[in-house]
Parts: sequence; C-alpha cells; structure tokens
Amino acid sequence: AYVASIRHNCNGIQNMSGLNNYLCRILAPFRFGDGNLPYLYSDVIFTKLPTITPRFSLESARNALEQIYFKEVNRAMSPLRVIKEHIFGHHANLFQL
Repeated sequence: AYVASIRHNCNGIQNMSGLNNYLCRILAPFRFGDGNLPYLYSDVIFTKLPTITPRFSLESARNALEQIYFKEVNRAMSPLRVIKEHIFGHHANLFQL
C-alpha cells in the first residue's frame, strides 16, 4: 500500500509509487500475443499506462463492436469502483485518515 495526503493528485501518487513499473516487471511473463500486458481498470482521472487503464471512452472506440464492448466493460466495472470509493470513505471517517 502507498499512502499519501488526500491533497495529492492520483496520477502523481501513482507515479511516485512506481506501481506501473512494478506491474510491468511482474506481468511481463503474462504478455498477450499482441504484446499487451494485463492491466488494472481504474478511475477516469488516471493516465493510460501499459498496466493501468482508465474507464473506456466510447469516443475512442474504433468501430460499433468495440463501442459495445467498452460500454459493457464500463457497466460491469463501475459498481466495483463505487464500492471501493465507499470503503475508502468509510475508512477515512472511521480512522480519521
């Protein structure tokens, strides 16, 4: 876990933590045939990196099928992001973080 002040920018914290570089190293043996690595699905505020991707933008879809895929992934993953935020809020209040 990497802890920083709530005033810090999410991308800044991610950069300081070295998470992407660490994930690139440990996930290298699991690279897909097209060269991509498995990645973490994150909030829209994050920059797209080899192992961290923000919520999919429907405007970036190359075709109708990809747009459907993006929409379905976003729909499936959104509740998990909301739960994470609620748990963080609960811990912040409970432990006065």
